Amino acid sequence: MQTSPKRKAILVVDDNFSVLTVIKSMLETDDYDVLTARSAEVAISIAERIGVIDLVLMDVVMPDVNGPELVEKILATHPTAKVLFMSGYCETDMLPESVRRFGLLPKPFTSSRLRERIDHVLGTQLRASSAASATRF
Repeated sequence: MQTSPKRKAILVVDDNFSVLTVIKSMLETDDYDVLTARSAEVAISIAERIGVIDLVLMDVVMPDVNGPELVEKILATHPTAKVLFMSGYCETDMLPESVRRFGLLPKPFTSSRLRERIDHVLGTQLRASSAASATRF
């Protein structure tokens, strides 16, 4: 009997409920454990309670905190977590250095582009379903 690899846990942080819902649906289809937070307070609470976070997928611009500051707080608890920022504001010369260092997924994006970037950041293989799906939000 073959065992399946451990599911990866992804913390998605965005103040837009619709964006969180769509991303959660996309990633759960690919068998990720998806945790969502609409604020810095909730994201930190989740990070403190969860044993492992493999990836933090975070909006750069949040109303209560900026993404890079919040990521640093989460990485203090989960130093091995990978990070991928997303933003609708993609003037790269205006972005903080930490965003450029971790990587940026410009909004809007397709589900296949999201999966491609996550697979790249996590170092996993692309799934067959990602090539077939082109859901956009």
